[in-house]
Amino acid sequence: MIADLILWTVLVPLALGLALGLFSRHAGERRALGGGLLFVLALLAVVAIEGMPVFPPVAGKQKLPFVLAGLAVLFFLLGHVRRPAGRLPAAATVLLAAAVPAVWIGYRILSAAPVKAFLVFGLLFFFALAAALLSPSPRSRAQGQAPLAALLFALIATAVVSVTGGYIGMAQVCGAAAAATGGWLLLSYVAYLGGDDAAMHPGPQPLLAWLVLTALLMAVTALLAPSANPVALVLAALPLALAAWLERRGPDLPRALQPVAAGAICAVPALAAILVSVLA
Repeated sequence: MIADLILWTVLVPLALGLALGLFSRHAGERRALGGGLLFVLALLAVVAIEGMPVFPPVAGKQKLPFVLAGLAVLFFLLGHVRRPAGRLPAAATVLLAAAVPAVWIGYRILSAAPVKAFLVFGLLFFFALAAALLSPSPRSRAQGQAPLAALLFALIATAVVSVTGGYIGMAQVCGAAAAATGGWLLLSYVAYLGGDDAAMHPGPQPLLAWLVLTALLMAVTALLAPSANPVALVLAALPLALAAWLERRGPDLPRALQPVAAGAICAVPALAAILVSVLA
């Protein structure tokens, strides 16, 4: 049981994240298709963890695989758009691509629990604002080092919130997404040390995909985890605010330490989210 958990929640997603990183490094103009591939990986993780989906889906969690499949198609199509989205289109893409599935998955809960509805839509609007600030990525000293580090820690914190909130399956899915993100970052950091200053940035469309995936998983956690701590979920999203700041005012450190410092700064609110979730 423990071996299977480690295999499908950590090792396989980590390997797939490394593979996605290799694709991003060597795909040239097709690198933009990485957003669609990210959702394919997320779909595989959900199927491996939760089993094959039933059709037609009835419960909220049964709808998630179909949502991920639809988002994979959407981002494969967006990957063929040559021009990066401006700030307003990026924000609208993240908001709609995460909000429409979230409403479909949890419309009964949203209509019956105003507090959860406020939390879910607050998180989604926050992610839309983050997309506006980060896409297209400002080319500051940070060189795109902070966004995926922020999403990595947001996913880790959400996984812990889901565990303490009573939804183990979503915790595994968030853990798998975090492991895949970590694999991508690990490979990209090696390339960055090799002299590629832009290696830590996934590109405009893949970054939007990562934002949508993280926003969706946080929204589903808020909806379906029976005892998810709302304060912890808000704290789990705050690494993105720090990422937006770091993209403009990255720490003046030796080059090799800049991504490490960005990750350490983004980890602070995620650690606070974990503490609140565990101790509250």
